[in-house]
Amino acid sequence: MNQIFSRVKFKKKYFVWLFTFLIIAIAGETALPTLMAEMIEQGVVNQATNSIWLLAGGMVLVVLMAFVGNMLVAKISSRIATLFARDVRKALFDKVQSFSGQELDKFGTASLITRTTSDVTNLQSFLSAGLQIGMLAPLMMAAGVVLVAVTGGETSSVLVFTLPILLIAMTVVLVLATRYSKALRLTLDKINRIFLEILQGVRVIRAFNKQETEKARFGQTNSQYADISLKNNRLMGGMMPFIQVIFGLTTIGVMAVGAEAVAKGKITVSALVANSQYVALILGAIVIAAFIISFFPTAFASMSRIGEVLGIEVKITDGDDEQAMTEAQGTVTFKDVTFSYADAAEPVLKDISFTSKPGQVTAIIGATGSGKSSVLKLIPRLYDITFGEIKVNGRNVKDYKLQELRDIIGYVPQKNVLFSGDIASNLNFGQEDGTEADWKRAADIASASEFIADKPGNYQSEIAQGGTNLSGGQRQRMAIARAMMKRPQVYLLDDSLSALDMKTDKQVRTNLRTNLDQATMIMVAQRISSIMDAEQIILISEGKIAGKGTHKELLKNNDIYRELAILQLGEEAVAYELDNA
Repeated sequence: MNQIFSRVKFKKKYFVWLFTFLIIAIAGETALPTLMAEMIEQGVVNQATNSIWLLAGGMVLVVLMAFVGNMLVAKISSRIATLFARDVRKALFDKVQSFSGQELDKFGTASLITRTTSDVTNLQSFLSAGLQIGMLAPLMMAAGVVLVAVTGGETSSVLVFTLPILLIAMTVVLVLATRYSKALRLTLDKINRIFLEILQGVRVIRAFNKQETEKARFGQTNSQYADISLKNNRLMGGMMPFIQVIFGLTTIGVMAVGAEAVAKGKITVSALVANSQYVALILGAIVIAAFIISFFPTAFASMSRIGEVLGIEVKITDGDDEQAMTEAQGTVTFKDVTFSYADAAEPVLKDISFTSKPGQVTAIIGATGSGKSSVLKLIPRLYDITFGEIKVNGRNVKDYKLQELRDIIGYVPQKNVLFSGDIASNLNFGQEDGTEADWKRAADIASASEFIADKPGNYQSEIAQGGTNLSGGQRQRMAIARAMMKRPQVYLLDDSLSALDMKTDKQVRTNLRTNLDQATMIMVAQRISSIMDAEQIILISEGKIAGKGTHKELLKNNDIYRELAILQLGEEAVAYELDNA
């Protein structure tokens, strides 16, 4: 709870006004039975007709007072809850922005979306209702109990028996409902995750005719959610009839005890009428409390889930060592690097050591799942290494401030992510104040100028969410152009040419090398033809370096690389290269 409220700034004046208008509303609610009793006393008992109209006017005023008080309480509580939800959503967004891959993997995309939207909305609704009527209930109950004791102590004996029964029953319901609500939120996360997977993989599902399988998978989780909901609804649904029964029995008890007291002359009829109205206020406050309790389990579960996100310790943080560069700009060094993903049985990378120098290309190749992409993710600290050391410009990456480190790196991930907007706005992710000349330069290097020129709006052409209105090759070239906008010291290309044809692949590589200057490029590739001209090729097998050298050196001295080359280039081409090595 502290994780949430410590990040939200409440204005004290709102609570001062809220409490003030609550008192006004309660004063109006409780004054009405008193005036009603006085009207009966003056009009029926004393036959003072003039007093009746005076008291009637007073009753109208207190009704209006209660109305205005309740209306302003509703307005202020809604404002507080809305501002609270705004601040919590911002806090969640800021926190998620600081997450490393490890924290993102822990929660998952679907769960984070649910926590930022549905869970925050649940908290907002509960806070609004809680401030509006939740604070009203205990104050109303306290005022009612005091007035019952003052106007007719005999009837208060009935409440001594009924109130504890109600409070115990509501506590039991609250405990059980909280458990159900936690289970519901977890199951809802699972539903969202499955639905997101189905939406993202709909083409694959259709291609493999797995619609029925996915329907069954979704249906199973959906049924599980429905079962828990039914149990929760039966529990909450049974609470109100139980309260109504106790309400009725209490009213009967009050009237019976009160009538006997009137008969014995202990209280007047008007006092009994007022007393019964006060008891109704007390029971009404309990009904209000029951209504709030029905919200509480869901709100508590949501609050816990939001607190988990806000309270998690981010593993990757800014370094504080301001040491200067000790190596040439654009130098990347791995020294005995070992890396494991969270909860993985074995390291994905083991004892990786190499140096990528300025103006040179280092290529990484290997089988699927060998750990190639993981090497690139460690350099901008999307994940942190388990053992060893990574240096950029001779400085340990952990000593950099994250923004400083990532400012000198141009990263093109394996999955090319484009954002809704236009081509220019996507390119300006690499350089916020980029001009059209900058866009053209970056697009030329990435061989993207031709397809951009073919679009009606050129650089103002719309990009759909995720770049779905572009082909795979166009998305890759856009991602490369975006990285080129940064003019970084280190280029990281994660299999970023795989969707290009051989001609475009070669053209992009030529352009990249021409504009490399004193930057270094580390690229992951599947095709040997894409990396043959690299100054250094690193062959990774099962997380370890199985070979290192130029294309010709590896072809001559490394059996694994040679077999891979034969598979991709053909035996004759490899034999020819070996003969002419």
